[in-house]
Amino acid sequence: MVARLLLLAVLFAKSAHQLVDCQSISAHVLDSDSGIPAANVKINTSMLVGTQFNYVYSTQTDSNGRAVVTDPNGQLHAGVYLIHYDAKSYFDKLNSSNPNLIAFFPYAEVQFKIDDVTVPYEVRLLLNRYSYTVYYASGEQVASKPNGVASSMLNGGEKFEIALRMIDPEVALPYWDSVLDQNLPDARDSVLWTSEFFGESDSAGNVFNGPYARWRTLEGRSTIQRHLARQGSLLTEDQLNTFYQKSNIESVLAYTSPEASCPFRRDFAALEYVHGGVHFWVGGDMLDQSTSANDPIFYIQHSFVDLIWEQWRQNAQSRWERENMYPEDIGA
Repeated sequence: MVARLLLLAVLFAKSAHQLVDCQSISAHVLDSDSGIPAANVKINTSMLVGTQFNYVYSTQTDSNGRAVVTDPNGQLHAGVYLIHYDAKSYFDKLNSSNPNLIAFFPYAEVQFKIDDVTVPYEVRLLLNRYSYTVYYASGEQVASKPNGVASSMLNGGEKFEIALRMIDPEVALPYWDSVLDQNLPDARDSVLWTSEFFGESDSAGNVFNGPYARWRTLEGRSTIQRHLARQGSLLTEDQLNTFYQKSNIESVLAYTSPEASCPFRRDFAALEYVHGGVHFWVGGDMLDQSTSANDPIFYIQHSFVDLIWEQWRQNAQSRWERENMYPEDIGA
């Protein structure tokens, strides 16, 4: 499931009106440990030359909606583009210190759309031992940890849905209404944590049965970790009702996760905070932002967050407000 996040549909902003050719698109692969281009990383079987890579492009897609790899030379055209990073050699290098990393994803693909052929575009891929982070244009983050502004793609953002539908146009994600489980005498007895659904975990927290048993994580571990109900809490009706009563989008989105220097008061009734209690309740991989996406329950939990957000929009905003009222984009 995590690998799907590597196929991103990115809509770039329009800017200068200067005709450019294919060579104006550059891709940079950086090793986040050293901050320099990752040694021996390849793209489209071409070795890294400085920080410039060739790329592939296509104006057509196959039956699954994925871009067809074509000749990288020629005039830039509007259409769907695919950059394929063959990063196996990078992880082979890391493998010398951690043998488990040999099973990590051998490549990354960035898929995006170009509408204006007069604009130079830049795609950057950040590699580290545990994750891929994709940047675009001016360097603003597209996908990162599940918290704050930069997480919009993961926490219900339309880019995540677009990326999934590029693989399967009929795909849908179910949601986990944890309020229902919270009302059980012991939420750990929910059918969700059985072998039929998300699996049971042993005393050490290892998920040992169900469809996600022996699910290799991004760090190279052989199992997902969960420690149910050791801390945190599931969502409650009171928390949802408090959220639904908020009347303006600023209190819903803008200040849900402020930095320490932010002059605005932290609103602990905001959805960003209360949904975090579920991360703590599941525990294990879900407890840490850098590992939470290892557990498939991460996506089911955030599908519910997306539902709550949409219900608020439908109840608190007019159609015009839903289509036009967004917090100012001030970067992440």
